[in-house]
Amino acid sequence: MAQGLVSAFESEVLNYFLRNQSLTYSRAQMYVALSTAAYSEAATGASMNEVAGTGYARQTVAFGAPSGTPRALENSGAVTFTAGATWTAVVAMYIVDAASGGNVLCGADITSVVLNNGDSLTFAIGDIDISLT
Repeated sequence: MAQGLVSAFESEVLNYFLRNQSLTYSRAQMYVALSTAAYSEAATGASMNEVAGTGYARQTVAFGAPSGTPRALENSGAVTFTAGATWTAVVAMYIVDAASGGNVLCGADITSVVLNNGDSLTFAIGDIDISLT
């Protein structure tokens, strides 16, 4: 699934590289967050309509080195969410820099899915693609 960078992160990258400004985003650990609303380029850690069901928590994600043309990153390990109760339909995912709140880097709409107690949603290795194009 191709990802779109959110506007705030685009500004962050441009300001850092071309205006010599400090980064405000954390680079320590990235997380996948699920949303019950369609992808929005204006999404923030507080406004993405994140899933709030029993057992929900953002999951860590790691990426391999950029490859291909155009250059892109892909998740290097599977990312799995397991519902502890029925969750409202999940329709989008985001990459964020904190286990809660934080900053949104990018996101994408996904095929809508309702997870019932014990159901899992998995992004297999390579399912999450991030490029600057």
